[in-house]
Amino acid sequence: MKIDQSNVLVVDDNEVNRDLLARRVQRQGHKVSGASNSFEALEMMRSQPFDLVLL
Repeated sequence: MKIDQSNVLVVDDNEVNRDLLARRVQRQGHKVSGASNSFEALEMMRSQPFDLVLL
């Protein structure tokens, strides 16, 4: 089954957790962006659409 690529934002203040989750999502074929806090995440969401935000 082919899944379309989604645009995913991963938000976590712990860099290790953020990178680990981002890599797992990328391996599934999705485009991933990361933010280290809610303010950064809100700025990113204002500038581009995301299909999923993981907090």
